[in-house]
Amino acid sequence: MQQSPTHRESVVERNDINIRHIYSSEIQTYCLNETKPDALTRLIGGPIRSVNIFVEDDLSKAIVNQVASKLKLKKHIQVDRFGAAANCFTIAAGMFLNNKELTNYYFVLDGDVYVSKKEKEAQIRKKIVGDDPLMVEIQEATLNSIFQYNLPNDISPEKFIYQKLRSQDAFGGYELVEEEQEILDLMSHLPLPYENHGFINDLIEQLGEDRDTGLSRVIKLLSKTIYWDEYVQPIHDFLVPYASTLIENPSSPQVA
Repeated sequence: MQQSPTHRESVVERNDINIRHIYSSEIQTYCLNETKPDALTRLIGGPIRSVNIFVEDDLSKAIVNQVASKLKLKKHIQVDRFGAAANCFTIAAGMFLNNKELTNYYFVLDGDVYVSKKEKEAQIRKKIVGDDPLMVEIQEATLNSIFQYNLPNDISPEKFIYQKLRSQDAFGGYELVEEEQEILDLMSHLPLPYENHGFINDLIEQLGEDRDTGLSRVIKLLSKTIYWDEYVQPIHDFLVPYASTLIENPSSPQVA
């Protein structure tokens, strides 16, 4: 059967096929695996807000949005997905090679792969090759823009969230409202999933809402637990300086 190229974003969102994209910067050409359309848009030019954050998937996007919401920064940030974790280094390298002075751009990994600084450096050196001062400067800028959640070793984000929501005394003295208790009640009746994504996907399906709404509800509930602050601390910490700067002076995105 003859196949023809497609540019429709709906195809890129499908999970039953693996689509790769080729991106060529002025210095190097990259192949991106399991790319999301919003990351591609940003790589070649797209809408820009004061703070630009790139994440792996819609679950991480919901988490970042919740952190920003608590800091009253939601309207100032742009969150885009890059897909597979390896794409983080490709997207970041491509952007910094195009503009080594890039500021207010952050890349967030889930924290289950490429965890150590050494692993990140190795991936960046594969994308930004060279030992001359300019290349080293770009490598360091790229590395310093990459963050990750405080996720325990050998656990997926989905399973971590599931376990913390169901753990005893997870909410300390906080009293759940009915719609929050509904989530916990549903979780208690769900069988263990066959794969890690099911810890969240099965719950969203049972909630009977669209995925974005369901994810938002689950993550808002997670943010009420005693585990939230530590889990999102790296993302919270790089966003905090923007809180006073952007709220008091929205036209000035620069952070000293």
